[in-house]
Amino acid sequence: MNKRPFSDRVLDRIWTLAGDWMQDTTPPASALIPEGDETSISGTMAWPLACQALASGACSSKRFRRRRSVREVVETLAPTDGRHFARWIVARHPQCLTNPEFLRLNDWGDPIQAPGFVLGTSRPYSPTALRHLAHALWLSGHQMVRPGETVIEIGVGFGGLASMNWHVGQSPTHPVDLPPVINAARLMLAETGNVGALASEPADGEPYSVISCYAFSELNRMLQDEYFDRYIRNSRRGMIVSNAAMFSQSIGGRSDEALVAWFRSQGIPASATSQCDLLSPADIACKVTLIHWNRDEYQEPA
Repeated sequence: MNKRPFSDRVLDRIWTLAGDWMQDTTPPASALIPEGDETSISGTMAWPLACQALASGACSSKRFRRRRSVREVVETLAPTDGRHFARWIVARHPQCLTNPEFLRLNDWGDPIQAPGFVLGTSRPYSPTALRHLAHALWLSGHQMVRPGETVIEIGVGFGGLASMNWHVGQSPTHPVDLPPVINAARLMLAETGNVGALASEPADGEPYSVISCYAFSELNRMLQDEYFDRYIRNSRRGMIVSNAAMFSQSIGGRSDEALVAWFRSQGIPASATSQCDLLSPADIACKVTLIHWNRDEYQEPA
């Protein structure tokens, strides 16, 4: 049974219909990637093609976040999720919503924005941008990402969270993703004046955090093994927003329970919760779990 209020379900359905009408249906540039990458969910979709088109100059960033291929993967949130993150931000860091830098990041790519009267804000925002800002503030507040320290992000999208981590704490990101996606994120950060937000892979012994919002749980076991050995094993801190409940079986990845047990068996003090108030209504409906670890000091998510 769906426990969400009927009014919320109606609002999100209207948003979906309106978004389908307002989205840019221009198809990705032809066959820039010969075959889909079947090691991840998004690798088999048109999303990498859209990124390659952006990075190569075949399309501009104007209306990029309205493209169907982008909305299917990274610009996915509904107004009720945006309202959740807006309330979270207003309760803790209300000044962030009017910061010119955040507004520039919010508006890049002309996303479809939820009205302020729906979000409870003074102006429209992209629900996805609100999530990126809330995640960056949470990571900073819980010292999962330290000022100036490198973040390794598995699944960088169009660079939204990387830009917010730079905006919030001047923490640069080393992106781990398909090459066309990384190139698109690099262009986005250049266009918004955040070229310093990208970093090289940390040197041996250099402390860093690993984060992945949905992407790590959308990988098959082979790629999870590879990324664990290369990035997670030596990380000081980390957070994975896991939608394994939806995708692990279809892609051949691990369940939430298997991920936590695996991490612990390898010396990573991982814990999982589905009660953190950072999780949105869609996260809860999809049984999303917040997996986190901190070798320096444990702090229960609030």
